[in-house]
Amino acid sequence: MAKKVDVTVLDALLDAADAAVELYICEGEPTDRADAIARALHSAAVTRTPVASNQNGAAGSREYTDGPFNNVTLDNITATQTPDHVAITSASVLLLVTTITGSTPLSNNTVVDLNTWIHNVAAPV
Repeated sequence: MAKKVDVTVLDALLDAADAAVELYICEGEPTDRADAIARALHSAAVTRTPVASNQNGAAGSREYTDGPFNNVTLDNITATQTPDHVAITSASVLLLVTTITGSTPLSNNTVVDLNTWIHNVAAPV
């Protein structure tokens, strides 16, 4: 039996995540929005601008590119903490978590830039 899904279904998943406006740079993977806030290495959410549109991805998937987010000051950090996750939330729900790589322990008031990354939703197989 073949499986297929219309791209509007995949786009609806991406659009739900894209509606979020809070982004938290965290140490460790947060389990929910409250945990993302607790793990945040900065004092306030970074404002996200919704992405303009979804596009075709590899092998029938749909995707959009998020970021970049520049000049984010990590002002709630100790010298032993390493940012390794980015959490995107609504006002009440943790919607997406992604990892960031290549980070090392940073000191307080470090300014960081986050490159772009791709959110991808694939059709069922």
